Amino acid sequence: MKSWASEAIGYLSGCILLLLAALWMRLNPVDMYSNDAPNYHPVRQAAWIILMVGFNTGLAEILVYSVSASKKVFRRLKLTGVLSISMITTLLSTVLLVDGDFFNYLQGWGAFWTSYYLLITLLTILTCYRLHQRGVVDVFKDADHTS
Repeated sequence: MKSWASEAIGYLSGCILLLLAALWMRLNPVDMYSNDAPNYHPVRQAAWIILMVGFNTGLAEILVYSVSASKKVFRRLKLTGVLSISMITTLLSTVLLVDGDFFNYLQGWGAFWTSYYLLITLLTILTCYRLHQRGVVDVFKDADHTS
């Protein structure tokens, strides 16, 4: 039987995918809006666009957190632990996606977008937790099929 620490590390490793995607986007920027932008590799450009749409709509957070938050996570971790890991991961990925100073970004529309991402994260985790409490079967079943 896994301990709560190993389950927390497993959940965190799933959430790190979000940070890695944001870090890749930060290190490999694609200039989409200027006429004199260089030609990028089509796969890189398509991946960048898909990730940007995922981050801007919140679908990236919903997908990562709903897959990572299996029934076993809520059996061994409290809701506050899962929420803390998720909120910190979302905030760090937002910091990585911002071009320039994050505090300057928060003075404009950045506060709205950061709150939007955190709200989506909160609602996703609460929905997964509520489904666990009601005993609803996971959409993504665990590989070992043990209950």
